[in-house]
Amino acid sequence: MTGLTKLSGVVLFFLIIPFHLSAQKPVWRVDLRDVGYQFEEADTGLKFYGPFLVVYSGSIYSGSMVPVLVFAQDTGQLISQERVQVIHLPRWNECGRTVFKKASPEINIIDCRGQMTLEEIGGIGRGVQKGDTEYYLQEPGREKVLLFRGHCPTGHPNFVSDEYILVTLCTGKQVVDKEGHKVYEMPRLADPYIAPNRDGTRFVVHERDSSFLGQFNDITDKKRMKVFRSSDGKKLFEYHWGQVEGDGLNDGRVALSDDGSLAALIRGREMLVFAVPSKK
Repeated sequence: MTGLTKLSGVVLFFLIIPFHLSAQKPVWRVDLRDVGYQFEEADTGLKFYGPFLVVYSGSIYSGSMVPVLVFAQDTGQLISQERVQVIHLPRWNECGRTVFKKASPEINIIDCRGQMTLEEIGGIGRGVQKGDTEYYLQEPGREKVLLFRGHCPTGHPNFVSDEYILVTLCTGKQVVDKEGHKVYEMPRLADPYIAPNRDGTRFVVHERDSSFLGQFNDITDKKRMKVFRSSDGKKLFEYHWGQVEGDGLNDGRVALSDDGSLAALIRGREMLVFAVPSKK
């Protein structure tokens, strides 16, 4: 029986692995150099916009990110420049997020969704934090809501839907509602960039971390893209890779389609688009 059990385990292993790999096979992919994109030292970012997937280039810190390429999200076909000129593409920093934080009592815009903004006040300075950090939710026509005050946040909050906000605390990560009440816990995320889809049903995370060997070489060679359901934090999709030529670490290198059914990623010089299952 022991031998039969081992054999069954081996068979099951080989049945599962091909399915797992096929589940991570891109719907389509393109080497951006083949369509004339020049990487050089520019930041590269992605946004879905209706039926389109838009590649942005420039500098996030100087505010010079502009759309340079537009693809049909379902086929990967490059859209002609003549057609792109009549498409009103969104700006990269659509709500004026604060790039270089300002000290208290100045307000820093951390994230936005529609007309809602997340604001940070205080806690700015080199070395030890100077005073408490305060995070507020500001909605049009309403008074600010204090989400958190203290020394504990290790990363700024992010919208994950119209109703929920991911807050990073010393004790871990938790998703709260717009009154600051805890809804559910989240696993640890390594240096995450977070972006929800337009419908607010899912959010994508780009984690940038170092492997055991990468820590000794001071390189960020352990990267992951994960997609979570916004209502309860259930993980729906994960794709991970090591360091590849041309890989960058800037924000915005992952994106979700409006309905959350597609996840896009810039990996090295390539753009990959994956189908996200409705449930795992």
